[in-house]
Amino acid sequence: MLQLHEAVRIVYSHVLAEGGDGVDLGANIGLHTAGMLRAPAGRVFAIEANPLMIERILRRPDVSGHRVAVLNLAIVPFAQETVSFRISQKYIELGSVDPNYFSKHFPQSVHDAELEDITVRAQTLDGFLTLYGIRKGFIKIDLEGIDSEVLKSAIIPFANRMAISYETEIDKQVELWRHFRNFEYSVFDCFMNELTEETFALPRVAPIDRFAFPREYEVDAIRVKLDEFWQRY
Repeated sequence: MLQLHEAVRIVYSHVLAEGGDGVDLGANIGLHTAGMLRAPAGRVFAIEANPLMIERILRRPDVSGHRVAVLNLAIVPFAQETVSFRISQKYIELGSVDPNYFSKHFPQSVHDAELEDITVRAQTLDGFLTLYGIRKGFIKIDLEGIDSEVLKSAIIPFANRMAISYETEIDKQVELWRHFRNFEYSVFDCFMNELTEETFALPRVAPIDRFAFPREYEVDAIRVKLDEFWQRY
């Protein structure tokens, strides 16, 4: 898992070195927020619905300064002012707006009595990008079960030709791949293998993290960096 986080950091570091803002959607403890702040310039946004994780991000010494905004906010597919967000009292780093998230992914380890529903502010991805004037850069998405829905509801990231990383939801992959194709984007796995409709949903070919780039973006330099990284393991 740490290797996958580092692979994501390598990719967004390359993109942000060229300019633009970093958006960490589903920031959790702020690992990638801190990574994005290593870029030489640009704003960084840490977006997290879980207030307990917001507290942890704000305590990080490497997440500070005028360039970063830490926002207690849920990014959702449809416009609404607030949304119910389910958290675990036992595993405080876990949470989702998907009410079935825990029963689907942690049926044996998380029980209903340990869950709590809280109300948080909500916004669509397009609404958020418009509000903060974000037009260039990198978006990292890890929204625990609704990555696909949020991406399919958005237009602005694709219109602005922003680079994106997100996590796999195997049962929705082909439909999402077609969505990217409609905006003339190419999708890559964490080794920077370009994915086709046939390989898009195969975890043995493309595990967990995916990267989406406009077709015109030159990815060879990123591929070289990732090759050098993965050769260590």
